Amino acid sequence: MRFVDNDRYRETGEIYSLFRAETELSKPFVLLYGDIIFEGSILEKLLRAPADVAVVVDRAYPDLLRAGKLPDGARDLVLTETPSEGARFVAPAEGSRVLRIGPDVEPRAAHGEFIGLAAFSAAGARALRDVYHELRGERAEGLDKASVTHLLQVMIDRGRTVTAIDVHKGWMEIDSFDDYRRAWAELRR
Repeated sequence: MRFVDNDRYRETGEIYSLFRAETELSKPFVLLYGDIIFEGSILEKLLRAPADVAVVVDRAYPDLLRAGKLPDGARDLVLTETPSEGARFVAPAEGSRVLRIGPDVEPRAAHGEFIGLAAFSAAGARALRDVYHELRGERAEGLDKASVTHLLQVMIDRGRTVTAIDVHKGWMEIDSFDDYRRAWAELRR
């Protein structure tokens, strides 16, 4: 493991931070947001995925939305080619192709939520770097402040396949001290 720091963290976004470690993005890698905890089986499922670019998607999102049980805040939502139909859903073994991802996905249309965990094969890592450098060459506005899901959506828009690895709960995002306390209470069970 190698630690890479982004000294411009306050003025930049996730993609800028990720590409501070660009030399490490030439081989397969796992991208993991630092503010989540998750069951080990989720990572195992992600690592078994044959996709070049795979993102973990929590399919519990539509049920939580209908029940009014979502915490406040922006979400990285996902629309796939395989919507869940009601309360019961069996995900395709090979995953579902992502059509839209990010905070701009309409909440009522979303099929799930990106949890902040993704895997890239060597080919997927190359595709990510290629799209990033294409955007750099085009002088894309806001690239330094872009999120991972923004770059994933550009990859999708440019014909690259991003695959959803479906899960149902089993993770938590920790954004506040209350979230931290709730996470410890859950882990102690």
